[in-house]
Amino acid sequence: MDAKNGTIVVIESNGKSENGIQKKMPLFHPLSRRFHVLLLIMLGYFSMVYMRTNLGMAMTCMVNSTAVTLMSFNKIAATGGGAHEVGEEDPHELLVSITPITIANLTEMHSAETHTGCHPGTVIHAEEDSTTTTAFVNDYGGDLVWDTNIQGWLFSASFYGSLVACLPAGLLADRYSPKKLLLMTGMISIICSLLLPYFANNLGYIAVFMLRFVMGLGEGFILPAINKMISQWIPSEELSTAASIQTTGNQLAGAMGIPLAAFLCSSAFRWPAIFYFCALIGFIWAMVWLVFVPESPAECKRMTDREKQYLRARIDNFGIPMQRIGRQQNDTTSQYSGSMRIPYMDMMKSAPLYSLLFCAFSANMIVVLIQVYLPSFFKEVLLLGMMNNGIFSAAPNLTQLVAKISWGIFMDKLKEKRISATFACKFSQGFSSLSVAIVLVLLSHYASCDAPYLSLSLICLMTMAFSTSTAGFYTSLLNMAPTYTGLLTSIFMMAGHVGRLTTPKIISIFNHTGTLAEWRMVFYTMIGTTLFSAVFFVIFGSGDTQSWDKSDRESIPSEEVSAKLQEEHVEMLYSYVPIKRRNTRLGSVVLDIVE
Repeated sequence: MDAKNGTIVVIESNGKSENGIQKKMPLFHPLSRRFHVLLLIMLGYFSMVYMRTNLGMAMTCMVNSTAVTLMSFNKIAATGGGAHEVGEEDPHELLVSITPITIANLTEMHSAETHTGCHPGTVIHAEEDSTTTTAFVNDYGGDLVWDTNIQGWLFSASFYGSLVACLPAGLLADRYSPKKLLLMTGMISIICSLLLPYFANNLGYIAVFMLRFVMGLGEGFILPAINKMISQWIPSEELSTAASIQTTGNQLAGAMGIPLAAFLCSSAFRWPAIFYFCALIGFIWAMVWLVFVPESPAECKRMTDREKQYLRARIDNFGIPMQRIGRQQNDTTSQYSGSMRIPYMDMMKSAPLYSLLFCAFSANMIVVLIQVYLPSFFKEVLLLGMMNNGIFSAAPNLTQLVAKISWGIFMDKLKEKRISATFACKFSQGFSSLSVAIVLVLLSHYASCDAPYLSLSLICLMTMAFSTSTAGFYTSLLNMAPTYTGLLTSIFMMAGHVGRLTTPKIISIFNHTGTLAEWRMVFYTMIGTTLFSAVFFVIFGSGDTQSWDKSDRESIPSEEVSAKLQEEHVEMLYSYVPIKRRNTRLGSVVLDIVE
């Protein structure tokens, strides 16, 4: 080890070239431990998203749609809602009052049945005074009589729970082990999934609501813990790729979930098998996560020296277990990790942070449209049957998965060619939002059951374009303030949950009979919010770490930091010579290596 020009020169045979310049340890490498951890994060995200969304997939075969429809319109008749009062014992007469659901253009609907691409899933005919009336009611043989109002509360229960938990979850993720927090929320989801069939069949929908609310409380910890974990394991130049891989859990849950739910519903085990199978997947992941994932890369015994040295030079909080942060000042680690003084005023004045919140709101509106309402759009506008609906709903998730990973890798390659992180984020977000808006305009005018594959192609293009935003605003979130990633993620999630809760309200305002004209108004609203957030992000967004993230730690003497790192966290021996220090956060140091 030698010193020259006031900097440190490190020459090693393992992980260094002969001239002392550090070699890169590729992310996609069989021995890359950070890639292994990233894959387990993605699989954990997949299992927990699947356990959250399985109710939406299972509800179609849990509920007796015919009974719910009869009950709903009997209530309308009883309250004088535009129909004469009828009794439950006269279902044929009641079915005639159902016709406003689809009779808005009954002649067109009947004509559509004769076209090649238009096939309603289930058609119920009712007769009154020798007149046959057709009502479209898809019933997959469920036995629970939960009306649409109850279903809506059950769908939103986990969102309310997550909204309550996300802010304290972020604070905890910044102070305690993200590995253990993620394991905890996984176990909560597993237990709730196992209990849900019993609660639904024996205790009623109120018990199911409470169960889903508890699941939501656990879900509030998912993204803060994941993002904090990524900030410990992944250097900034790989964040776009990492974010793309991690969030593919969403698409895997969508692509696999709907077809698998249809298969399980048609099996002898029926809809409870969906929840048991999801819980099994979650349990297997939890055991693998517990055994094979260490608290931090510095504690990883299976990581090569080359990868450790590569990460140590690029990750600011390398080697500092998060559960130590926030302890009393007499703790050895806290002497160089710094106190967790949160710069609230700087956050409140941060335009890049506000640009993230607008993007989170608009993006989550699109997420709900894709994950929750896409099957309804296929059913109402394209008139698809159950299995075709499942296949069509899975396809956009697959194309989104491929596009997301490809774009993330492409952006990280561009960063290696010296384009700025801010430009990469703004370009990705602007391209994504503009493309989504264009596709929604086309879809709102050209979707038709006569050309279902044209509509499917447009939706696949939309999800592919939407996926590139992962390298935009989401990567900006991971880069903005690594010290406070958990807290920022919680604030980010709160804005996103507002978007998720807003989408059903917008759809209920415009969509009454399921016509393309009504869906067009929904799409126009989403186009407006998407374009507004994109313009704001392109003007004020940033892909760089903000100054208020590191200001509280610049006064720590470099010699003290180096000594502490030698004592507890660094396996290499650094000599006590003057060093050029930059990006010092949480007590870590980045050393400039020179020839």
